[in-house]
Amino acid sequence: MKKIFKILLIVIFNSIFAQNIDSVSFSLLKVNHKANLIPDYDVDPSKFEIEYLDKRRKFFVDFQMGYLENSDDIRINLSPKIGLKNLKFKINLDYTFLSDSSSYENINDSFDLLERIEYFKLRLLDDKVNLFLGEIQNFSLGHGYLVSDYNNTYIYPTIRKLGLIFNLTNSNKSVKYDLFISNLRDLGDNGGIVANKFSFLFSNDFPLKFGFGHITDLNQFSKFNDLDLKRKVDAFQIDFSYPIHDSGFDKIYFFGELSAVDYPEKRFYIRVDDSQFTNDKKSRNGIFGIAFPGITYKNDNLEFKFATNYNSAIYAPYYFNSTYDFENIRFRNYNILENEALYTDEAELLDQYSTSDSTLFIPKDMYGMINQAENTYPTYGFSTKIDIKFNKDNNISLQYSYFKNISDLDNSFYNTLMLKSSTFYKIIFFPTKLDIFFTKNFFKTSESYDYDENLAYGFSLDMMLYNSISLIGDLKHTFYDINYDGKIDLVPYVNIGLNYTY
Repeated sequence: MKKIFKILLIVIFNSIFAQNIDSVSFSLLKVNHKANLIPDYDVDPSKFEIEYLDKRRKFFVDFQMGYLENSDDIRINLSPKIGLKNLKFKINLDYTFLSDSSSYENINDSFDLLERIEYFKLRLLDDKVNLFLGEIQNFSLGHGYLVSDYNNTYIYPTIRKLGLIFNLTNSNKSVKYDLFISNLRDLGDNGGIVANKFSFLFSNDFPLKFGFGHITDLNQFSKFNDLDLKRKVDAFQIDFSYPIHDSGFDKIYFFGELSAVDYPEKRFYIRVDDSQFTNDKKSRNGIFGIAFPGITYKNDNLEFKFATNYNSAIYAPYYFNSTYDFENIRFRNYNILENEALYTDEAELLDQYSTSDSTLFIPKDMYGMINQAENTYPTYGFSTKIDIKFNKDNNISLQYSYFKNISDLDNSFYNTLMLKSSTFYKIIFFPTKLDIFFTKNFFKTSESYDYDENLAYGFSLDMMLYNSISLIGDLKHTFYDINYDGKIDLVPYVNIGLNYTY
């Protein structure tokens, strides 16, 4: 209970300076709802997918019995659901028999119970106040050049995370405050990602939307309780949007975003050219990237975004991405004395995170120091995203980015790829919903087929067999070093079972 109380104090402290957001100072802005044509690219809790509940009923119960193939366990789950106009709630009260505690944890304390919440969504004061607690999927800030599709569910059910999204707007929606917390348990232990952001819409005559956000990982080593290591990373982003066309049928927006990451220590890197005697040693205290200019086209069934990009050396866009929880700290076999014998500054920096002569826990933004895949030159390129809605049950989203080194000596280029789709159709006589996802973040073309922490993919299936009975299945593949031997493991999650809705 002390941890829960501590978390409440932190959340209140983060949001207290925004509680007067509808004050006199903001009421002077001459903005009405018609002027607010710019889409809100920050994740609103109302945008989270909540399954349809019959309007005639407000309370449902799901009962599931499944088999977890990867741990050879039987799992039962009771899921009460509430569907009111301004309140949506679902909790998964599951229990696993013969569970291996290293791969699955049953309810042992009050926080374990809270982390069973799949979603708790509350809307107050005509949507001026929105609160979301639960599993975080596809969370972005601004246009996503710093925080892009963050997800805290890929490691489920080995570790469960209870995230929070809170936003507050004034009466004419010209000012908005967003608070994001990736994991309340980590926050109670002075860890986790915390983001605060303000957005402003200037006026009817000049409908420019401007946003500023601060994002911090309070301790990248928070998942390693037995290590006496801590590292805090601060990041910032500034974004804008401006409408240039609105016909009622379609809209076009002009946008841009600047993102930056501030290192807690000076970061060294080497530019290797044709001669070993003229290697150019560089250092930075921070990194940045720019998505500008950008254009968005949007109608009822299609949204297309395109932007040109420029990034400083050693900056990888989408720092807080969908696989960040696997990438933030990696465990590797690496002998610092042998590999950094000629580079004393690099050796001293890496030695801070070494646990032996041949092993290393290395933060995400330092990983390029040991894997020879870092963009030691500035990069330029483009990023694009397309969302297509075929109908209310079928949609697809594709995101791709391309970045090339600005150098005649190193022509490496880097990619980011993300695919999500949702389809609903009949297999024989059975209505079936199928969701697929694939994500691979910032990789060299030569690494396209490599398994690394930046890769995740899978699908979920829900096939209605008869009335309220359905066959469910989940497959998820993530990649990380599960047993700390310095090798990347395929960590599968396979669940097959039956679901009954009452």
